[in-house]
Amino acid sequence: MKRWLALVVVFILVGCVQEEWVAKVGNTILREEDVADRQARGMSREDALNELVEEALMYEDALDKGYLELVKTEIERNEKATTVRELYKKVVTDKIRIHPYMIKRYWNKSNKEVNAGIISIKDKEKAKQIYRRLSKGEDFGEIARKESEDKRTAKKDGDLGWVPYTARIEPNVKEVIFSLGKGKISSLFKSGENWVIIKVKDIKYKEGAKLNKDEQERIKSTLSRMEERELSIAFLEHLKKLANIKFNEDVVNTLAKSTAKSGLPDISSCGPGSIVLISKAGNITADEFVKIAEQRRRPPFDDPENIKNFLTNYIIYEVLLPMEAIRHKIHKNPEVARTLEQTKMSIIVRKYRQNETDARVTEPEDDEIKSYYKDNIKIFQEKARARVKIIECKTEKEAKIASERIKKGEDFAKVAKEVSTHSSKARGGNLGWITKGQHKELDQKVFSVHLNKITSPFHVSSGWCIIQVEDRKEARTKPLDEVRGWIIKEIQERQKKEITKNLMEELRAKIRVEVK
Repeated sequence: MKRWLALVVVFILVGCVQEEWVAKVGNTILREEDVADRQARGMSREDALNELVEEALMYEDALDKGYLELVKTEIERNEKATTVRELYKKVVTDKIRIHPYMIKRYWNKSNKEVNAGIISIKDKEKAKQIYRRLSKGEDFGEIARKESEDKRTAKKDGDLGWVPYTARIEPNVKEVIFSLGKGKISSLFKSGENWVIIKVKDIKYKEGAKLNKDEQERIKSTLSRMEERELSIAFLEHLKKLANIKFNEDVVNTLAKSTAKSGLPDISSCGPGSIVLISKAGNITADEFVKIAEQRRRPPFDDPENIKNFLTNYIIYEVLLPMEAIRHKIHKNPEVARTLEQTKMSIIVRKYRQNETDARVTEPEDDEIKSYYKDNIKIFQEKARARVKIIECKTEKEAKIASERIKKGEDFAKVAKEVSTHSSKARGGNLGWITKGQHKELDQKVFSVHLNKITSPFHVSSGWCIIQVEDRKEARTKPLDEVRGWIIKEIQERQKKEITKNLMEELRAKIRVEVK
């Protein structure tokens, strides 16, 4: 029954349209766009189709052998992540709209600085009284010095100094500062825990600033990030409100007090079935809370607020968002459905490979390793190589002058950047490590000159050169111990290919493959 349901899902999600399919493997349909996806990664059409057919054969056999049940949790986790990601795109990313007037307005704000003052009061009634005094004309600086509870600015008559638009201050405070005209006082508003009044004392603009295309793109990107943040916060707050999350304070406090050094509370202190959180998305008991916490990174639970924040985030991100994705029918979007089916198939095939091919690979015997080394000795032979710097000039005279400058103490890289015509000029003449035969015209000098000595100018087909050899390694054959690990991997990779080849022959014999 499970096998039949899985195959029905394949047909429904893949959306088998007659003219689209390129191959049928058992009950799995491969489409033209599946091949195109592989080709986009650089594969030939033939290789792409062969790989898809091979994976489909494994998938079919895996379904018959019950692999779907083995990876069920991973598939469900992936489905949640994918649908939530697409939900975010729908309710946040796709709603971002940045208009030209918004770019212009931001640019105007970002190119001015405002000299502002602030009065900050915790008590609302006292703040109202101060606002009435300011409305009657009392001096802002004097009141700020005597009444403001922001000690840092109070001693300076409330002065915030010149504030640029990039200043890292409370967003609503910044918005008020940059919306007021010169000499204006704001109405009373709340920022954080305090009630605030702002006065703009002066405004100045940057000279010579221009709103060019690059600046417009930069501002558009900044505004997009800002709007994305606002939309995402609003959406999450909306979900939180709908969930109507409430906590059993007594249970939360008991759990916090019982938290052990391991970081997990002792649920016996309140009873495993005690309800910690109540919401329209479901309740969470003490034992459920501990199970959730065991599987995730967690804050110290000896603080009740940390328990509340942890469970609130769990409800929002792991319960409400997946539920909201289902409500929006994200999984029924054809592209999302295709992605989900492809990923499910990939997860099942990966598990199948691990069990049916990888697990059959054995450790090669020592004699086999030695035989491979002997039969492929040329692979392990290294040519002589040297680390070289070069300056190339059009004439011998220019090369001699460059050589003399270096011999007198000038930096090789500096001279190379100034006079060399070689492609390594930008790197200060640095050729890096080169092997014998790689630059045949240089070989005789490179592999004979003393280390760190500057050669006399010598002629090559493209001009005159001087070189400096910083280091040199002789030709050698890597010993077996040095390459043993690499050989083992190569032998095992051959084993895996042979196992896969035999498996494919076996699967093709029992599973029907039809290619257009």
